[in-house]
Amino acid sequence: MQVQIYISHSYRAPRKTKGVYGYILVYHDPQGREATKTVFREAEATPHEADLMAAVEALQALNRPCEVEIIGCSYLSSADQWLSRWRENGWKNAKGQEIAHKDLWQQYNGQILRHRVKFGVSGSFSGWLETEIRKKKEEMEDKTHV
Repeated sequence: MQVQIYISHSYRAPRKTKGVYGYILVYHDPQGREATKTVFREAEATPHEADLMAAVEALQALNRPCEVEIIGCSYLSSADQWLSRWRENGWKNAKGQEIAHKDLWQQYNGQILRHRVKFGVSGSFSGWLETEIRKKKEEMEDKTHV
């Protein structure tokens, strides 16, 4: 089965902040109709952590191996080249230090071994997802000011 996963988040600062991340799974049901599943989560995270959390959660939602295109997540696309090196080095970076978000990287690694993953830049749901993330963050901020 072919699946597209659109990922976006509201995080901008490199440090942990409260925000919203989300993803959309796009696939075709057994009758060939396009189906979607949309998920939003509030969390305290960094932008990279939010990308990883969204990707891991979306990939875990797939109940069998799939051909997956992850869209809107340049961090995962670029970090993918380091993944095998980290695995071989016991999840340590070139300086011998444990990589940031090791547990999430290990979960992500387990998922991409199950699926055939490639990366895309944008697609039909990208703009909509970013707008919804922005709305969810505003709603979250409104709740904290009440």
